[in-house]
Amino acid sequence: MKYSKGLQAGCYYYLTKPFEKDVFTSIVKTAVSDYINYCLLHEELQKQKIDEFGRLQYLQQDNWRVRFKRYTNVANHELPQKIFINGYNLKIKIFVDEWDLKSKKFKSLKEEE
Repeated sequence: MKYSKGLQAGCYYYLTKPFEKDVFTSIVKTAVSDYINYCLLHEELQKQKIDEFGRLQYLQQDNWRVRFKRYTNVANHELPQKIFINGYNLKIKIFVDEWDLKSKKFKSLKEEE
């Protein structure tokens, strides 16, 4: 019953305790990726800011704000090491130790360019 209430209220995924770190990380990665892809495809961003190097500093839509900090160069791609997501009294901080550019999903996106 509590799962359906959460999903009806618009939650992305319902995670119960105890949970494994890998499962949580995967859910967060997928949610952030889906959100950014949705915004880019639908161009419904209310605000976005690009820095002097052409890197995204933040996206803002509805009550959500996604900030990107401290970029690093990985295989000639500027990728953020810190991502902060705020909205609806929720704060998420993501610190990236290592980017995997060998994944099939990344390769397919690169081929579309």
